[in-house]
Amino acid sequence: MYRSVNDIKDFYRTREGYLVQRVISSAIAGFWDDVHGLRVMGCGYTIPFLDQFKDEAERIIAVMPSGQGACLWPKDKKNAVCMAYEDSFPLENNAMDRILLVHYLECAEDLRICLREVWRVLKPNGRLMVVVPNRGGFWAHADWSPFGQGSPFSHYQLNFYMKDNLFSPLRSKGALYTPPFHSRTIQRFSNTFEYLGKTVIPIAAGVYVAEFKKEVYAKIDDKGSGSAVFAKTKEILRGRKPVAGATRDVAWV
Repeated sequence: MYRSVNDIKDFYRTREGYLVQRVISSAIAGFWDDVHGLRVMGCGYTIPFLDQFKDEAERIIAVMPSGQGACLWPKDKKNAVCMAYEDSFPLENNAMDRILLVHYLECAEDLRICLREVWRVLKPNGRLMVVVPNRGGFWAHADWSPFGQGSPFSHYQLNFYMKDNLFSPLRSKGALYTPPFHSRTIQRFSNTFEYLGKTVIPIAAGVYVAEFKKEVYAKIDDKGSGSAVFAKTKEILRGRKPVAGATRDVAWV
């Protein structure tokens, strides 16, 4: 179940929210340091993390789930936010170069449906980045924050679900080792916590930041027949039909 968009906005206006934004934005930028000329989409509540790409990307949009609600963004330009159901983004097939998921998978009503739709709109050579709360981290238990809502993931669980839905893992890292306490002293030493956490207790990360690629082609087994991956690919499109009068590249419904 998604948390209200107003609650998440209020969180990111607090000291703890600014800390989270800074730490996770740094982790994202470490993977995506150059998005010039690319189309970038965020799903869930990604506004705090999309701002860093506004002056680089060819186009940026934010899709917010209907169960969460939506808000206007950015303030100084035309609105780039839309609200959509998990299984029907208002986008063409293979439309985006980069997709970022934050406050999304852990609250999804149907994880498989969510990932199918993300798979559909991501280009074959595109990249998907996922930020999810770590099941073994402190932030997953901070129910006053967005990371304390929904179902957190272990590193193994995240990779398993992504592979099962046609996404191959590329690289990942832990982030947000600073404890979720309302303490200015702790927040003042957040850089120290982040450094020590990565080097001493990496399993204590508050979130996992992981990058994946889209699987397009079926793997061939020893008997020469298509694997289950091919069956899943067909299942993604089975039962869908194009909008009347639309071309093959238009989103399926």
